[in-house]
Amino acid sequence: MGISTVAVYSDPDALALHVREATQAVWALGGSASADSYLRIDKLLAAARATGADAVHPGYGFLSENAEFAQAVVDAGLTWIGPPPAAIRALGSKAGAKALAQAQGVPCLPGYAGSDQSEERFGAEAERIGFPLMVKAVAGGGGRGMRLVADASHLTAALVSARSEALAGFGNGDLLIERALLSPRHVEVQVFADAHGHCIHLGERDCSVQRRHQKLIEESPSPAVDAALRERMGACAVALAQAAGYVGAGTVEFLLDEENPGQPGNFYLMEMNTRLQVEHPVTEALTGLDLVEWQIRVARGEPLPLRQDQVALQGHAIEVRLCAEDAHFTPHTGRVLHFAAPSATSFERALLGGLRFDHALEEGTEVTPHYDAMLGKLIVHAATRGDAIDALVRALTGTTLLGLPSNRAFLAACLGHPQFRAGQARVPFLAHDRCTARRTAAQGPDAQVAAVFAALRHGGTGPCPAQPRAQPALAHARRRHPGAGRA
Repeated sequence: MGISTVAVYSDPDALALHVREATQAVWALGGSASADSYLRIDKLLAAARATGADAVHPGYGFLSENAEFAQAVVDAGLTWIGPPPAAIRALGSKAGAKALAQAQGVPCLPGYAGSDQSEERFGAEAERIGFPLMVKAVAGGGGRGMRLVADASHLTAALVSARSEALAGFGNGDLLIERALLSPRHVEVQVFADAHGHCIHLGERDCSVQRRHQKLIEESPSPAVDAALRERMGACAVALAQAAGYVGAGTVEFLLDEENPGQPGNFYLMEMNTRLQVEHPVTEALTGLDLVEWQIRVARGEPLPLRQDQVALQGHAIEVRLCAEDAHFTPHTGRVLHFAAPSATSFERALLGGLRFDHALEEGTEVTPHYDAMLGKLIVHAATRGDAIDALVRALTGTTLLGLPSNRAFLAACLGHPQFRAGQARVPFLAHDRCTARRTAAQGPDAQVAAVFAALRHGGTGPCPAQPRAQPALAHARRRHPGAGRA
């Protein structure tokens, strides 16, 4: 688009890829912890002033849903590439979003989100709602401050722990409770609005494969959503966005209940994310649109380029999140000893669609404990769901990441699971079958190859104790990447 970019960075990110790729990079944040760097509004605005920047794009983390930051950007005379601060405030609280949604006729689960936060009031409301129920933090997201409560005897402990986690994560300990669905799908709708009163949706994404209430696999279209249900969910999402005076990209998240045979296709509002989502490339692949370009154009006052009836969804797209974590989903840190992405040219010959790998990995990259464990996103687009699954498994198999644990093999195991292939994976999928998937992930060769790499990199010239066991793994790696494992 011919727009120059300014990157800001903290101490651990001084050598990060985004710093080198931007037009200009400014060490303006300092520190390592988020609170000392990427969450410092004053430092971010100072960097904008020092470099003559005229707009701020907040990404999809840190301050991207912070109304105070959005307001500060506007007050500084800069263009905020996101929804108006008033819309962020209206939808940033789950309680406020539910109240606004109910006024628009958007389905919501029975619950309580009042100002009386006493344990006595929650106890009384829980008896009215019925168990099982979910305790949720009013502010924030990412699965923090969420607790499933099976019966009244566990309610107090859930309230205490959820409030503590919410205070630590968001600075707000307010909670709500609502009826829990034990085996729903997590289906979200991408919406887009301009400043001229137009709002459309760009289809749905199924994000039901999760661990710790955090998404690992996202796909579109959802195996459970037909054209009629898509129209109903899309209309509700658009109504909520318009009621809040929304502008820009946003995602309305629903729980889809398929368990009640008398009421098929019931869906209920979870929350609205007032930002671009991590999984937005799934929608980009399916629609052929660039959502970040749309964000920028809408922020500078342009109308949406399409009407609802002009939006076309083609084929099937799936994304997986590659994370630095072990088989118990525990985040890990370390240095990337060797990284090789799958070859795009070979996939172009094999696929009807395409392969996209969003990452900032390279040999020598230091994965620190200061930020999220996600390392990258692999997205595949193909003509059919089956083709997309097969292609994504091949892409994961063709990726080498040595030096620290990752969920690469685990993701491939999930994609190959019969329940996922049949389009039947719901939110409890990993909880019900995590043992099999973990064993499959643990059998991958990467850990053994990494041990040999580490020994060779540290100058070892004699026989490595792990080498006999690792020879088949090294051979496997060399077949994929001929330069792998050579000292």
